[in-house]
Amino acid sequence: MHTRIGMLLASLAVVGLARPAGADEFQLTILHSNDGETRLVNAGGSQAQYGGVDRFATLARRLRAEAGNCGRMGGSLLISSGDNFLAGAQFNASLSLPSNDRFYDTVALDLIGCNASAIGNHEFDFGPDVTARFIRGFGVANRAPAFLSANLDVSGEPSLASLARQRRIAACTTIVQCGRRIGIVGATTPLLPAISSPRNVVTRADVVGAIQAEVDQLLASRADIVILTSQLGGVDVAISGGGSDLLNSPAPHAGPLVPRDSALASIT
Repeated sequence: MHTRIGMLLASLAVVGLARPAGADEFQLTILHSNDGETRLVNAGGSQAQYGGVDRFATLARRLRAEAGNCGRMGGSLLISSGDNFLAGAQFNASLSLPSNDRFYDTVALDLIGCNASAIGNHEFDFGPDVTARFIRGFGVANRAPAFLSANLDVSGEPSLASLARQRRIAACTTIVQCGRRIGIVGATTPLLPAISSPRNVVTRADVVGAIQAEVDQLLASRADIVILTSQLGGVDVAISGGGSDLLNSPAPHAGPLVPRDSALASIT
């Protein structure tokens, strides 16, 4: 098994996961985004000249086409590690919409076809009811993704508890891709009550224990591949979010970077 990560434009990383060569060979391309934070119009800050969600969608569509559709090249998934929206002028435009309209962030991610997302701390910055409205808007253009956190208990918030009963919010989810069962586990920072506004959402401090329990359950249910946001036993791929560390493969496999940008670390 080998894993290679290359950072591309629009905070999109590509991970190729292949089983050992043979009759059961399978390659899964994982498109991974983190901290989209309502960059709908442009990349923001000093990179405002670089496109936002439109270029992200174009790149995701191209990479998915290159990955193939359960043919010789296998399949692909798009996974977000959370913090999908953020306070600011762009998100304020969504908050100004009538209560039955979908947020612009929701519309964009739904059209792109996100398969699953961890629940980040910024998802609670406007309280659980806004979190629920963001999640409820999915499923119009594509199948609604599961929003994942193994260490959150949302039963104390009716709007979120309803989504949990529908498995729209869960500790983990399983996606069948090209006949393989792929388990995905999410987690949220235990600092959530101090840095956001989760109200009656309970955050478990034992993140490792909560995640490992879900990983064990997925393995017991014969998941072929397990993906999560922290490295634990039985895991094939770990993806992270919540930071701005720019990873890139060393030459000659390095991915394109924004001009004047540089990798803080390398991974192979």
